[in-house]
Amino acid sequence: RQRKRTLPEKIVDVNQEAVNSLMAKHQATLLIHGHTHRPALHQHTLGQRLVLGEWTNSRGWCIVEELHRPNISLASFSIPFDAASWQQLATIS
Repeated sequence: RQRKRTLPEKIVDVNQEAVNSLMAKHQATLLIHGHTHRPALHQHTLGQRLVLGEWTNSRGWCIVEELHRPNISLASFSIPFDAASWQQLATIS
């Protein structure tokens, strides 16, 4: 994990021009895609890009959207998914 944090962004993240081109082509304000080793909600000129984290044998990733609120967030959870994992997701703000 530490090594991934120090790698140049161009190696572990998407090409900004490709993101902008794709979002403009489809008039999108939100792009969601699989992992690039930088899971987060990234701000772009045309909107936001939500990057899911890498799935492993013990961790998974999902998008959480709250009812009656326009916010979405990124969350990770334990595998196998049990009652404690569900409670953890339910308490994410």
